[in-house]
Amino acid sequence: MNKLVTLITILFLLLVGCSNDVVTDEEEKSTSSKGDIMANIIDQADNTDHVTVDFTIKQDVYIPEIDRDLTVEQSDMTYIQSEPFRFLTKLDTAIGQFTVFNQDQQLYSYLPENESYEPLNNEMLNNINNLIKEQRHLSTLLGQLKQFEDQMTLEENGEQMILTLSGQGDEFQSYVYNQLMTSSIEGAQLPIEEQNIVVDAVEFNIVANQESHQIEELSTSFEMHRTTDDETTIKQSIKRTYYDYQKEKEIPDVE
Repeated sequence: MNKLVTLITILFLLLVGCSNDVVTDEEEKSTSSKGDIMANIIDQADNTDHVTVDFTIKQDVYIPEIDRDLTVEQSDMTYIQSEPFRFLTKLDTAIGQFTVFNQDQQLYSYLPENESYEPLNNEMLNNINNLIKEQRHLSTLLGQLKQFEDQMTLEENGEQMILTLSGQGDEFQSYVYNQLMTSSIEGAQLPIEEQNIVVDAVEFNIVANQESHQIEELSTSFEMHRTTDDETTIKQSIKRTYYDYQKEKEIPDVE
């Protein structure tokens, strides 16, 4: 009888040990795979010379000192050349479509009525170069998200790999502040200080092709309020769809 109890005990311990080893191995495999996939995605982005992105943003803002709700909605199609960094953006607005491009840090708009280019020197527009790079350029975006790699979950679905994250709290404070300041011209003007941000929710969704590791879609969103008041609320969501990898397109050269 004692031998039987001893044998059962040993078998039980072995099974528990094996079970724990399997879980640990799976966790290590998941972490390793996730890290490898993210590294491959970043490497692919760093080697992308040309790409086009459809960009849509929505911001809902309420700040007591402004005393009215603000909603920013914008869609554009942007062609990006990585080296040297240049872009051509077709903006859809309430008053029509505009084409804007950069050359040597100078912004220009295309005037279709007379097929000419006009330099844009408005002070508020000077930040567009930075907005495009921070929110549409793949290497820059992935550089912002890589710090949260360990918190992402990985799902493989047919021809796609999907990395997602849902979180909240102080660790996302700098990220949310940067998002707010670089997502729209209006956002950069808001009276928000980084240390006063309370991050209520953050979400990332990175969809990449299994074979090429090229990003097909990259969506980000957040919700926040301020430590100084509970009335301030800002919600932002951005969807980016990437295509035409390595297809060079024409950006005008202004003499």
